[in-house]
Amino acid sequence: MDPGPLADLLADRLDAAFGFRGRPRRAAAWTALVRRLAAGGAPVPPGELAELAGIPAAVDGAGRIRASLLGGEPTAHRIRHRGGACWAWCVFDALLAGILLDGPVRLESTCPAAGAGVGFVVDGGRVLEHDPADRVSLPARFTPGAGLRAEFCCRARLWAVPAPGADLAWLDVPAAAAVAVGVADRLGLG
Repeated sequence: MDPGPLADLLADRLDAAFGFRGRPRRAAAWTALVRRLAAGGAPVPPGELAELAGIPAAVDGAGRIRASLLGGEPTAHRIRHRGGACWAWCVFDALLAGILLDGPVRLESTCPAAGAGVGFVVDGGRVLEHDPADRVSLPARFTPGAGLRAEFCCRARLWAVPAPGADLAWLDVPAAAAVAVGVADRLGLG
């Protein structure tokens, strides 16, 4: 599979939300933020990373960023890495974490259809371990004006047993990792 067209689509959607293209300082600041959050860093106070104003992020009552791609609050997607453990918003975020974080990244998740444990290990965009039968669902089309979480994160999952879904691309784990590498390259991340 040529990851190009899907990587283009996903990069365009993420860029619409994050605004990385043509702004290398913003991409570098966000990469540093993700690494800090993955390492269990404290929430980032508003204004500390002015370059990141308006990015998709979970904030606390004081307006501090506590998650963006990765964070310390449990989700369905646990990440273990050289610097500790954290949680990803979706499987695609875990694939990006394998590009942005040093050393191997292990994803532990649950198949939404079967309830079985699923996972993989990725390092630098290369898949080191996975079940060849597992499939990743990624959005293949977006609804204009829809939120990033609903349109992207809720549809980017890892499956032991694929389930029907509209407007999804179904990829094996290495192909999904190749798409993530393409997205990171297009957005200047890493």
